[in-house]
Amino acid sequence: HEVLLVDLTNGEPTPFGDPVIRKRESLEAASLCGVTRITMDLPNRFLEDGIEPRKKLAAIFRDFRPDVL
Repeated sequence: HEVLLVDLTNGEPTPFGDPVIRKRESLEAASLCGVTRITMDLPNRFLEDGIEPRKKLAAIFRDFRPDVL
């Protein structure tokens, strides 16, 4: 099976690390696990349900075409 991990935010701001380090580490981890990983550009700490975030996530689902969510 092909697995896609979708991070809704990049976790910023945070007192530990920075976006560049976190992105590198997450891509390395995904590679080791044999999965694909996408990080969306939604705002951390202010993530809310709304039509725009839904559209962005739906676009990822349409591109990936998962059999199971």
